Amino acid sequence: MRTKAMAGIRTILVATVLFGAAIANAAGTTLNAVLYPEGQKADVKFQTTDRAPKSVLSGSVQSKQGQSQITINWSKLQPALLFGGDVNCWVLWGVTPDGAAYNLGELPVRQNMSGTANFSGAYMQFALMVTAEPLPIVRRPSDLVAFISMPSTAKAAKNTPFEFGAYRMETKRSTESIADSVYKNKAPVELLQARKAVELMDRYQAEKYAATPAQDAKASLTQAEDAFAGKSGKKGDVPQISTRTVALASEALRSAIMKIEAQKSQDAEAQRLAALTQSKAETEAERAARAKTEADLAKTQAEKVQIEADRAQIQRDRDMLAQQLSGALGKVSATERTGRGLVMTLAGGILFPSGKATLKPDAKVSLAKLSGILLMIPNKGLQIEGHTDATGADATNNRLSLERATAVKEFLKSQGVDESRLTATGLGSTKPVAPNDTADGRAKNRRVEIVIPE
Repeated sequence: MRTKAMAGIRTILVATVLFGAAIANAAGTTLNAVLYPEGQKADVKFQTTDRAPKSVLSGSVQSKQGQSQITINWSKLQPALLFGGDVNCWVLWGVTPDGAAYNLGELPVRQNMSGTANFSGAYMQFALMVTAEPLPIVRRPSDLVAFISMPSTAKAAKNTPFEFGAYRMETKRSTESIADSVYKNKAPVELLQARKAVELMDRYQAEKYAATPAQDAKASLTQAEDAFAGKSGKKGDVPQISTRTVALASEALRSAIMKIEAQKSQDAEAQRLAALTQSKAETEAERAARAKTEADLAKTQAEKVQIEADRAQIQRDRDMLAQQLSGALGKVSATERTGRGLVMTLAGGILFPSGKATLKPDAKVSLAKLSGILLMIPNKGLQIEGHTDATGADATNNRLSLERATAVKEFLKSQGVDESRLTATGLGSTKPVAPNDTADGRAKNRRVEIVIPE
């Protein structure tokens, strides 16, 4: 029984190929890393390889305070699943000159073959690359490279060419190029992706190790198939249900592989200790001590693996919460993720009369909406920062900026936000976001920023 179990584990461990454990150096691809100028928006053009469909890819990058906001646009982009085999989606990668490739997320190509997606990364100099992959969660890129970013023509941008070859070579496909392929299936792209995701999940027996998400994925796929066949639900719901199916199947496969790798590590450690024990003539006391050591090491290894798994889950939960919070705050006013956390910017001209610190009626409506969101996250502190333009004396600007920040604080407090969470600071004209020599620049500098640490 032990031999059969080990054989099963070895078979399932092939799944780690999907997530980057098996790396092969393919023929190198020349990429171009761009050091984007701080605070400026730069256009990005892409070169199409001979593997890719006849489509147009473009985008832009804006770097600010250690974060790069990336927008990708596409038209006539055929779905990656036309490669066949295990290929199921397009994934965007950020590749740094040292050869590290970071999964930025999926290009969600759907039935109309055109769209836009936004991504972000915590690095300043990088190339962009799009590959065809089995699932959106892969950790290393396959060798099915379809698009690579070209050198930037933006002023102050620095271009650095480099070779990249750390591709995953084992991705199964039916063809090496879809340059002349066209998606003609009547089923939504999302439904075919869901079918393939569940097929991969079942092939590697994920349900044995992650029963709940695997069973949920199968139930979700059944719901999508029934809606598509007209048996239940609405046909228009098929894309949304199918997208949920892919997410569930991916989570099941990821959880299963983590547990399998943990088991493999424990078994390897146990075998090493057994061989060491057999090579010595031990007394009863020594054998007892060895047994305890083996048990302690196995327990420590299991605890370490569990800690890493918990830490990864906490990070995913934090990222999801931050994304949801950013979306909710963005409906109230402009919000962005920075190194300090989420920063909401409220224009001073909208909040206050010129030179005053009395909130306008419309400003109170916006702040009341903000209060409702803040009450949903009671454990988050808030830094309220008042800013002015450079017009007038420093002492006047410092006093006005503090009074305005305090006015916002007091209003949020009146709406039920705990005062212990609120800190008001007046920074005057010391941190402009635009030049003060134009009316538009001065208007941008007159603002109140609310910082919510992540």
